[in-house]
Amino acid sequence: MLIQILLAIFAGTFTGVLTGLIPGIHVNLIGVFLISLSSTLLFNINPLYLVIFIVAIAITHIFIDFIPSIFLGCPDTDTELSVLSLVFSKNLYADEKYNPIYFNCSFRNSYFNGKK
Repeated sequence: MLIQILLAIFAGTFTGVLTGLIPGIHVNLIGVFLISLSSTLLFNINPLYLVIFIVAIAITHIFIDFIPSIFLGCPDTDTELSVLSLVFSKNLYADEKYNPIYFNCSFRNSYFNGKK
């Protein structure tokens, strides 16, 4: 049982990275596919593993979603104010084009660790 849970977490994390990096693909799209296939999947797979898979996708998607917004310059409605200031800064036109990503990652890390 533990191996199946870890496999669902790793598969959900990998899928979440893909949904976060590819614009236009969202967690809801994967959820719709899983719901449409649930009649066949629930005969073979425990529903707990599907729930863990979807939660892992959602959590990973939240952390990876800002990267295409910075590089493409078309942020989502959730990240438009924080990303547009980074996109139009001088960092993207200079040699320091990866600094907005480092800044965003370090801010999220310090925010969730309680350091501000």
